[in-house]
Amino acid sequence: MMIKVYVKWMTENEKIEMVEIEENTSVGELLRSFEKKDKDYMVVINGKSRLLDHILQDEDEVKLFLLMAGG
Repeated sequence: MMIKVYVKWMTENEKIEMVEIEENTSVGELLRSFEKKDKDYMVVINGKSRLLDHILQDEDEVKLFLLMAGG
């Protein structure tokens, strides 16, 4: 079964993308589908910080913040 999640990239153009994914897809799998696995992101789902192994649910709002290092 497919579910819909809404992804907002907080580091780029900040537009919201509706994405259809398989049920039981993790945040990490979602990032791999966007070929973004080589960067570190802070993940916020429905207003709460989550880890990459978090399983997404239908209608989740996913905000992705690129983590930066500096010095």
